[in-house]
Amino acid sequence: MNVERRKYRLRLLCASLARVYELRLSNNASMLQIGNDSWLLPKPVTVNRITLPPGKRADVIVDFSKLPAGSEIYLENIMEQTDGRKPKGINTRNPDRLVKFKVIGGTVRNDITINANTPLRPHHEIPASDIVATRDFKLGRSNGAWIINGEFYSPFRPDADPMVNTAERWTMTNGSGGWAHPMHIHLESHQVTKINGQRPREVWAYKSDTTFLDTNTTADIKMRFRTFCGPFVFHCHNNNHEDMRMMKQFEVCGQDPVTGVKHPPTLNGEWFSPEEKTAGIPHDFIKANPHIFS
Repeated sequence: MNVERRKYRLRLLCASLARVYELRLSNNASMLQIGNDSWLLPKPVTVNRITLPPGKRADVIVDFSKLPAGSEIYLENIMEQTDGRKPKGINTRNPDRLVKFKVIGGTVRNDITINANTPLRPHHEIPASDIVATRDFKLGRSNGAWIINGEFYSPFRPDADPMVNTAERWTMTNGSGGWAHPMHIHLESHQVTKINGQRPREVWAYKSDTTFLDTNTTADIKMRFRTFCGPFVFHCHNNNHEDMRMMKQFEVCGQDPVTGVKHPPTLNGEWFSPEEKTAGIPHDFIKANPHIFS
């Protein structure tokens, strides 16, 4: 990619099935990360490396203005990984070069003025006083496939039933041996408060929709269900794991405007019951295996 001597905003996406990337510039220059997944950060964060598990995104500003014309630098991956289980670790001796940037031309006059102190999008933390329920989800493996809380995915079952306009605390624990799982939650952003009891790295501490669970890792998150009612899913973004049933369904339930009582989940009702050919699971098989699909 030919680049002028100016700042560029790069939108990075890990579209791999299982590979986790650790990205850096070959000249070890710092970057300004301004976005995580679908959301801007409160202000830019100066980083030298960017970790991207499957499904994760990052928006970064790279400044080429101080490099002389003719310079060539690379965006490269330094995370070693030899199979689909999880990364082996950082290896700087043999980086994988992904993109070459070739600097051309002179300096420009209309470059963007963003810096590390530029305000972007205010962050409003969900207060503990707003939490109305806590749910635990444990990731595991069974019969060569993947389970959450001891169950395979069923399209006919609501595994959580939060009420609209409320907030909940979820804990997700990876207990599936030597496998890593990037967990992706649909509908709303979530706020990661702790990873194994510690505050997450700054760029992951605000809004996310995908949280990386390495082996023996527990993430504490908070979510507010603000808008839409109905069924939504959360799943491992290693798509092989998702296809092998590492997915759960939550249904955001409405509220009676007069009494304030939560409406019951409708996922098992006629409206949301998909046909067998759509769901991929025969009804008779579900009925014959209640220990899996109950």
